[in-house]
Amino acid sequence: MGVRYWETARREWDPEELARLRASGLTGLAAKVLAARGVGSMAEASEQLGARDALFDPFLLRDMDKAVERILAAIRDGERIVVYGDYDCDGVTSTALLTSYLEAVGADVLFYIPDREQEGYGLNNEALDFLREVRGAELIITVDNGVSAHAEIAHAREIGLDVVVTDHHQPRETLPEAVAVVDPHRPDCPSPFKGLAGVGVAFKLVCALDGDDGSELIEQYGDLTALGTVGDVMPLTHDNRTFVRHGLGQLADSIRPGIRALIRAAGLEGRALTATNVAFGLVPRLNAAGRMGDVYDALELLLTESETTAAEKAEILCGYNDQRKEIEGQILSEVAARIQQDPSLVRQRAILIDGAGWHHGVIGILCSKLVEKYGRPAFLISTDEKEGRSSGRSIDGVSVIEAVAACGDLLSHYGGHAAAAGFTVPLENLPAFRERFEGFFRERYPIMPYDKLEVTGVVEPAELTVPEVQGLSRLEPFGAGNPLPLFEIDGARLERIQPLSGGKHLRLGLSKDGTAFQALLFGTGPDQFGYLPGDLLDLVVTAEISVYREVKSVALKVEDLRLHGVDQEAVCYQRRIYENALGGEHRPEEDALICPTREDAAVVYRYLNRHGGFAGDADLLWQRLMGSGIGYGRLLVVLDAMEEQGLITREAGGFRVLPVSQKVDLMNAAAICRLRGTI
Repeated sequence: MGVRYWETARREWDPEELARLRASGLTGLAAKVLAARGVGSMAEASEQLGARDALFDPFLLRDMDKAVERILAAIRDGERIVVYGDYDCDGVTSTALLTSYLEAVGADVLFYIPDREQEGYGLNNEALDFLREVRGAELIITVDNGVSAHAEIAHAREIGLDVVVTDHHQPRETLPEAVAVVDPHRPDCPSPFKGLAGVGVAFKLVCALDGDDGSELIEQYGDLTALGTVGDVMPLTHDNRTFVRHGLGQLADSIRPGIRALIRAAGLEGRALTATNVAFGLVPRLNAAGRMGDVYDALELLLTESETTAAEKAEILCGYNDQRKEIEGQILSEVAARIQQDPSLVRQRAILIDGAGWHHGVIGILCSKLVEKYGRPAFLISTDEKEGRSSGRSIDGVSVIEAVAACGDLLSHYGGHAAAAGFTVPLENLPAFRERFEGFFRERYPIMPYDKLEVTGVVEPAELTVPEVQGLSRLEPFGAGNPLPLFEIDGARLERIQPLSGGKHLRLGLSKDGTAFQALLFGTGPDQFGYLPGDLLDLVVTAEISVYREVKSVALKVEDLRLHGVDQEAVCYQRRIYENALGGEHRPEEDALICPTREDAAVVYRYLNRHGGFAGDADLLWQRLMGSGIGYGRLLVVLDAMEEQGLITREAGGFRVLPVSQKVDLMNAAAICRLRGTI
């Protein structure tokens, strides 16, 4: 099991700071979470916890007055309005919210969402021509798009269409010449909170149109606003916290038949809805329509007043989602085969893999999985006979949009932000793009930053009681900007290992300082686990309340674990040096750090020979050997040299020792000689 870097916020706690926070009614564990997140006073705690539900004045958004004036004139004069949305969850909920409101106040309103594959994101001239000439539109209101559509909005003006933009993406240096551009990220926008989703901006618009501060309309549109905010992974702070906290309660008993039907179809009926199960249960089904089929199925689900139609559309969305998962599995299998054939693909600073005909609607999701597994930015490119279309995701501290923009002259289109980006590249430019893209990362990041697991702090098992863990509910809803707390437990003794679900998962029995506790490890069977009763482990866990037959208990889930005492700084640094060396990058002081001695080689060979191999990866093997003093990087090089010289072979899940007929000098292996500079 690979050693990951734990960014643990607190290893020691200030008793006075915790006492101040507990005075606001928090449990000790909840107080520690807020302290770890920089909250040190009762006033700050009240702000963080959203003690006041007041939403900021929608007219603090620049151009809101202009948007309201133009839309009210269109309603008064009977002009045809088109709400122009986007095909993801945020865009669909934004479209449904604004369309519902305009219909309710008697506007002549239509909606339009571009086809993901045929039209792509945002406004396009063909759609504008159609809406003007065929549908008779006079005013376009964008939701979740438009702030970068300079040319398209200029075209709209030429054909007699007014455009009001509502968006939440970063604008370019200049704004489009629309009637109004409502976007909290405008440099001149005085709004106090910039983290609204597209649906949040749309909600602010209907509040401004209705003369409401949000306290009434949130009762009508809170379910849609919560769905879009969670779906677009917006920070659950300030107004978003209010949207989601109110909206989660409304989702469970929504006035919309479609949402109720979707909850049933997702198996969430009767369960307490959280930002987490909404994100994993409802959002993917809404997104799947735009990715795999017809986005209007998702929109009609949210707009219908028919229970029958709602049930039909919910089943269609579930079908799209099943299809998405099947296609994801096929592509992921192909990617895994490519990596097994050429491991250097995941040793570059950024993963960049292309494949013919990959479904563009799902490759972004798969990039997230590659980032999680390999700890580096990942881009997948779906190619056809003319071009490649890519989505990518990053790690903290690495801006992928900067890397893509550095190759902008080779691309047809690109966009995104630090954490995620996409581009379209003509096929003839792909080799040059690959070279420059990888060169950007080599130059910008001599040592690639580590993918980090953000941990709240170190706690003792005795602290994780039912009352203390129940107290964490004061911090909900959890999500982006307010993540579910992760706690580190150091030096726990592994007492027993119990397989669950036919060996798919494990229940671990542990103890520390007289406190016995259990923790669940999902997705790992006994054969892949690698740790033994008696081992001292460091763990990162989440803590939740489980109820069985009306009895409450604490359920701990393991997010990561390793043997006690691992020097993660040395491991992560030496892993990067090793990867650089494999790519042909050599610096004398770095090569010396990971170049093994004969004694290092002897330690590894004796261990493997004595145990007949090893059932585990190189990271776990090093944890077993770290007491010998061998460095992590040196172990990796020794394993390469032993494989090169025919002493071992790598197999799925471990290493097998091979028989040898004559003495082998590992110091002559190319893997070592390259570091010594002798070849």
